[in-house]
Amino acid sequence: MDKRTKTLLALSYVVVFSMGWTFGSIDSTMPGRNRITVHPTAVQGEQETAAPTTVPTVVVPTATPIPTSIVAVPTVDPCDPYKLQEWAQQLSVLWQGFSDVEAVASKTPRIALSDYILQMRTIRREIAALEAEAPECALEAQDALVVGVDATIAAYEAFLAERPDAEVRELTQKAVEALQTAKTELDKLVPLKSSSDQVF
Repeated sequence: MDKRTKTLLALSYVVVFSMGWTFGSIDSTMPGRNRITVHPTAVQGEQETAAPTTVPTVVVPTATPIPTSIVAVPTVDPCDPYKLQEWAQQLSVLWQGFSDVEAVASKTPRIALSDYILQMRTIRREIAALEAEAPECALEAQDALVVGVDATIAAYEAFLAERPDAEVRELTQKAVEALQTAKTELDKLVPLKSSSDQVF
């Protein structure tokens, strides 16, 4: 290295130090590469302190977990005895009314059946509305009873309209089978076996 090169190198150091910067150490935090970082220092004669050389760590708050409820969810009894008893009492009254009207209609001349058919339709709507009150275990009996009532009314309407006897007999048989299914399902409901509110 000749004298001129040494002089230029010395001048370059003077310029760098006079600007208030120094070279730091080699940063080897990144794998596979080395990096030279430059850190500012206070310029001689100034009162300011040097800026921190480390980057502050940002703490990200974690979401607070939602506690799991320790309160047990009550299970619904599909055959609540109180609900079943209330439903059976209402159904018993309606079925008795329907049976009374049907008994009179069975002895009434064809020409005078219209009023009794209307009465049976009215009671049928009330029986069907009881589905909202029926417990889950009584739904099959409820549905079968409505089918039987519908078939009974349809048989009287067919007879009034002078439909063929075969059609009337078919509807009558459908009513008998549906009502028998309703009775079978009602007999499965244990709370009703010892109750005075049995429907059939």
